[in-house]
Amino acid sequence: MRALPAAHQRGRLLVRLIVETGLRVGETLSIHVEDIDLTRDDEHVSVRGKGGRCRTLLLDDSTLVGELRRYLRRTGYTRGHLFPQTYTCPGVRLTRRFSDYTLTT
Repeated sequence: MRALPAAHQRGRLLVRLIVETGLRVGETLSIHVEDIDLTRDDEHVSVRGKGGRCRTLLLDDSTLVGELRRYLRRTGYTRGHLFPQTYTCPGVRLTRRFSDYTLTT
């Protein structure tokens, strides 16, 4: 995580979700704000994985949960994609190609 500057909050959160939850890149990029429940002591995210199967992942890392809360508070997102292409196509999810570019620049 040290390779990503602290100012790059979206990229850091994206990488943390992938690494700490075991989500695939595509699953992570497909998360909607509505898929996240940050109720105290029951924090979880629901994702649609391969084959369209739904699964729920508990978010038991308090640092990750705090980072998610700060990200949502800072961006003001209440619905839609968690990682939208805010710069080029608002409302459209961040693509894998664009995320690769974002994380390497």
